[in-house]
Amino acid sequence: MPFKFYKTFEHDNIASGATVSGSWVAEENYTIKRIHIIRKDGASITRSTFYFKIGDRVFTREIAPASIFGEDIEISPELNISFAKSEKLDYIFRNLEGVTISIFIVFEVHTA
Repeated sequence: MPFKFYKTFEHDNIASGATVSGSWVAEENYTIKRIHIIRKDGASITRSTFYFKIGDRVFTREIAPASIFGEDIEISPELNISFAKSEKLDYIFRNLEGVTISIFIVFEVHTA
């Protein structure tokens, strides 16, 4: 399962308590190896939450602390989730940091 690309979603000026969401439909068969959630100001994410699903497969059973996905390869868990052509991935990030933040949500994508 060789590396294919990084799929990045960018969200700016997320108010404290606000949510942002996004979706993506797979163009071919992929494997999502890791998810990185990174604050643009370099600070850690400590209280925010993240939810994602592919089709009807929910991977965060209702929500999960965003910090568990990690900012880089050193701390991000290896997920290896199949993401088949034409499936839709949906995510929701909720900012609970107490300040307005901007983030990158990065999916590390490999060939299936």
